[in-house]
Amino acid sequence: MGNYSNYEFREASVQYPKTEKAYAFFSYDEIPFQSATVGITNPGPRYSMKRSALFEVCVFEYVLEGEVEIFLDGEWKIASAGDFYILSPRVEHRYRSSQKNPCKKIWVNYVCGYMYEFLKSYGVRMGIYHSSSVKIYFDELLNIVEEPNKTEDTPFRVADLLHKIVKVAAKEKKKEQVDEYEMVRHISEYVYKKLNLDELAENMHMSKSNLIRKFKKQFSTTPYEYLIEMKLEAAKILLRDTQMTIKEISAKLAINDEHYFSSLFLKRVGERPLAYRRKESIMRT
Repeated sequence: MGNYSNYEFREASVQYPKTEKAYAFFSYDEIPFQSATVGITNPGPRYSMKRSALFEVCVFEYVLEGEVEIFLDGEWKIASAGDFYILSPRVEHRYRSSQKNPCKKIWVNYVCGYMYEFLKSYGVRMGIYHSSSVKIYFDELLNIVEEPNKTEDTPFRVADLLHKIVKVAAKEKKKEQVDEYEMVRHISEYVYKKLNLDELAENMHMSKSNLIRKFKKQFSTTPYEYLIEMKLEAAKILLRDTQMTIKEISAKLAINDEHYFSSLFLKRVGERPLAYRRKESIMRT
């Protein structure tokens, strides 16, 4: 332990299935942060963490090996080797190591009064991100905290690296938004024809498996299910604005069986196509 001006640097051992090193920094005047703990850990399959929304901890973690399961948007999602994730302060944190594929990860627990607003200003939500450029920042964090001779500048170097990680996440978020637009644009081309995933993946310059994975990540559904919803929205327009028969509308949407189309419409919309048409007609008069 050593004191440097207004900063106290303390090395601590953190007990997981094995004892591992973590490096904790505490600032008396809260500049540039209140506390930061940086470590690397190999939790076993029973490792899990649940942190109340009352905590002001912002979590940054990079997955070196294995998988981490994180509860996001009401479901458990997977962060794999090469992914990093950010968990915002003032929000409940729930994450755990995969039992089948336990993880190794670099982690930072960061307490800083401005962090919630800082993430918000960059449009960064708590979530999983992937960037090949971010690992160097996590490696540098480990190098800094393991330096034997720390100085007054050390906390600022730590804060700067975390800010850079947030900026990488912001860039990845923008890429996801572009990808989202591109996926919707490409899949909309199949509203009036049968979905061909191989062709769709080729048009988007990615493998079919990668397309499905990215699509499910963005929309929490499959390309096929998303397209069905688009087809039904198109069906509603055709029912309202044309005199086409149910058979003709079904064929127009590349759904060859009109009985299947009618059943699908009932299941998803809540009424048969003709009943929907009659109701819309009455509402217009």
